[in-house]
Amino acid sequence: MANWNPEQVQQQLKAHERRKHDDAARCRTEVRFVKADYRRFYDEETAEETVAFVLGTASALESRDRMLVRLEEMRRDVTDGRLDATGIYDAATFREAAIDFIDHLKARFTDTSRPVDIRSF
Repeated sequence: MANWNPEQVQQQLKAHERRKHDDAARCRTEVRFVKADYRRFYDEETAEETVAFVLGTASALESRDRMLVRLEEMRRDVTDGRLDATGIYDAATFREAAIDFIDHLKARFTDTSRPVDIRSF
């Protein structure tokens, strides 16, 4: 499978994780100021952060095929609630955001015609 660079994918996942962690921290600050909408935003940012963290440390980075299998496993884990993060406000919002992110990653990783690049997420 051409265009698969595990180190590059890992770096992109780690960068995405850090960005989402910072976004979630900003949302948490807004929640303290009683801005209830930010609870949803926090759950969504935390979902992407969690998925990126798990994938960034997974042996699935070795190949595109292994990554696609791991994404399907994670999708089931999210649906079953086994990936829920501590401190989320609404599990349904968290799970929906995590599944959306997993689906976006799957679509990006399935396309073998171009290098993997998740920086635009």
